[in-house]
Amino acid sequence: MFRFTIRDVLWLTVLAAVLVAWWIDRSQLAIPAAPQIPFDSWQSRYQKPLIFAQVFFDSAYLLNYKTVKSAIATGTLDGFEVLREKDRKTSKMTNRLPLARARYFADVPFPDKSEAKFMVVGGASVAPYIQYQGEPAANLNLSLLRDAIREG
Repeated sequence: MFRFTIRDVLWLTVLAAVLVAWWIDRSQLAIPAAPQIPFDSWQSRYQKPLIFAQVFFDSAYLLNYKTVKSAIATGTLDGFEVLREKDRKTSKMTNRLPLARARYFADVPFPDKSEAKFMVVGGASVAPYIQYQGEPAANLNLSLLRDAIREG
């Protein structure tokens, strides 16, 4: 019938060992995970909702992170398109969200006091700037903030 020499058995053993090692290596390869967004990491770590506040001239608006993340993923926010474009300086993709879903939160009085300052940069250049001394926000809608926290 079949006659095997010790050399044949050793070669068969080596072949079997290589195949098993290859199979174990392939089965342990991790599927690369999606990169973790810093906001997601923070939210997972502290189990707190994230809410973005945006001030436009004399008004403050709120938008929770859950809504922002969903809008970026789907490309729309309440039926409005989220504009995606590359940043000119960094070449990173940026998303412009319409404020249709942002909620009016508070009045922000325009500062009536300001102080002119300058900064010497690199020993030769002078960079003037104005530091506004603002007032605290008025007409805060705290129930809106509570709702945003509950949703987020």
